[in-house]
Amino acid sequence: MRSTIHLLQDYTFDNGDNFPEGDFVEVDSRLAKKLIADDIAEAKSPEEEAEQAKESEFQKRHNAALQARNAEMGSVTGIANGEIKDPTGGYGENGMGLFLKDVIQACGPRGVQSERLAKWSKHCDASARTKTLHSGPNTVEYDDSQGGYLIPPEYATRLHNVQLQSAVIRPRAMFVPMGTNRLGINAVVDEDHSASLFGGITLYRPGEAEQKTSSKATFRQVWLTLHKLTGLTAVSDEMIEDSPQSIEAIITNLFGQAMAWQEDRDFIRGTGVNQPLGILNAGCLIPQAAEAAQPAGTVVAENIINMWSRMHPMCHKNAVWLCNSSVLPQLYGMGLAVGTGGSVVFTPAGGLSTSPYAALMGRPLIPTEHCSALGTLGDIFLADFTQYAIGGKSAGGAPKVASSTHIYFDYDLVAFRFVMRYDGQPLWRVALTPANGNTSSPFVTLAARV
Repeated sequence: MRSTIHLLQDYTFDNGDNFPEGDFVEVDSRLAKKLIADDIAEAKSPEEEAEQAKESEFQKRHNAALQARNAEMGSVTGIANGEIKDPTGGYGENGMGLFLKDVIQACGPRGVQSERLAKWSKHCDASARTKTLHSGPNTVEYDDSQGGYLIPPEYATRLHNVQLQSAVIRPRAMFVPMGTNRLGINAVVDEDHSASLFGGITLYRPGEAEQKTSSKATFRQVWLTLHKLTGLTAVSDEMIEDSPQSIEAIITNLFGQAMAWQEDRDFIRGTGVNQPLGILNAGCLIPQAAEAAQPAGTVVAENIINMWSRMHPMCHKNAVWLCNSSVLPQLYGMGLAVGTGGSVVFTPAGGLSTSPYAALMGRPLIPTEHCSALGTLGDIFLADFTQYAIGGKSAGGAPKVASSTHIYFDYDLVAFRFVMRYDGQPLWRVALTPANGNTSSPFVTLAARV
């Protein structure tokens, strides 16, 4: 009987055959036992050796990963212990101007960091390493050698607050926090009530002792994919030096309103290609036809009534009207004939005791330049934005803001850059076909009248 052994050292057999260390040799079982007992060989097949080598390599890589992890964790102990818990980075409630002065001083010819800026920079650098540990390679943008200083989150949040105040759609839409770059939201495929309800539920009245017919709902996923939006502006060193208190208001309003403007445009007119899908290009949008022989470039009361009838009934309570300012003269002169008299269709905004918005069919009317010009498709919308999903990287979608003196160094300007990542998608794929009547949707516009 013969056995396979694995030589642990060079060995010459009695017949003169010589085998080097590591070879596998088939020998008589009694000789195999002797060589194993003398620690010259071990009982192992080539398959077993390959498996052991594979396991050894895995363990080696695992140990190296653990050592790297321990080294990283050791470098961020201060952050784990809460070295800086102040969201202003130690600069105080109204300290954004002081922060910017420190940035200018640190980036100047002498390159001297204040104690506060050095502590904040160290915090950000360690925080970035923590993100690298959990998320993979990540470009650090937190110290000036890498191009800028991250603005403390309290000040970035104020930018976001201005954005929310200026925005039309984001405050009214469904916000979805995203921990990954792509996220699917489950939605019922409820698009046709002519044969079934709520994505495939069929209701019936069976007779006594008759077999029941099974039915089940159909689901689909609405995919949100984060797209990056960046902005850049510059402020003179003199403005920051002479009036550090006012610079926060300037930057906050400048960035906040710019972000709100672009987001509203994306959510209304976005193509869905490397940007959100806006309601103007949504598959569920209903373009309500103009009246027979309606003059070009007009909006009449019948248009408004018919648009309201095409809005899904559950959406009436949340709906808002959006229109281009060029539509307003049409609305102010609009009336509805009633017998020999008439009634006013459009209600302008009133005083302090009434709604701050003008109203159509009891719902707010908000003018915006993102709607199309008078007479073209999209000049006036009726929309329920609770049926529109906005995805963002953080709980509130706040931007990341950094500053640097390098990009405009020869102009004595400080550059500010914001980065936002977001997406927007209608929750409806197509308009709903009801059991009776016309299709309905959360998004209705007026067809072109040209």
